[in-house]
Amino acid sequence: MSLRTPTLPAACATAFLALGALPAEAQQRIDGGIGFAGAINPATDLATTNSIDIIDNVADSLCFALLSGEGCTGVYAVLNDNNVRANYNDFTFNPLPAGGVVPLWTFTRGGVTYSFDLTAITAFTRAPDGLGGIGGIALFGTGTARITGFQPTPATWSFSVDRATQTYRFSSSMGRPSDFVFNDGFE
Repeated sequence: MSLRTPTLPAACATAFLALGALPAEAQQRIDGGIGFAGAINPATDLATTNSIDIIDNVADSLCFALLSGEGCTGVYAVLNDNNVRANYNDFTFNPLPAGGVVPLWTFTRGGVTYSFDLTAITAFTRAPDGLGGIGGIALFGTGTARITGFQPTPATWSFSVDRATQTYRFSSSMGRPSDFVFNDGFE
């Protein structure tokens, strides 16, 4: 997966989670996708920071199938057109703390707990803003997706943020990482 620079100056920051397949003998695997949006501390200097400070440690779901046509899918589809607020923890990425960030995000809905544990950062880049500065950060990593009653599922993850809006978007999908084409303002 290659890192890309922002093509839109005020592009929303994005993150992506791709879940790997499990052996056939395991519990039901997690499939589908979910999205979140939130904000980081506006004082963050993207040129030098090695950590992300999520404001109030919250992110709201982006499962709005009726509005966008791009709701949550698979096991996350039960969340469509419902606002879900997740606890999204601050994290250091360079280096990632020993043991990772467990959980990176979590929420409970209808007695079912959903979460993602970030256990490794595999790559990161700082993207230029076209004005001689740094306009964004893109992060890539691996971890484990968890949902009550499902097999913990190996996952790849990415996250990006831009200076213009100090917001981020998070999404997850099931499949092998090589199956995904990701372009949300980055080329």
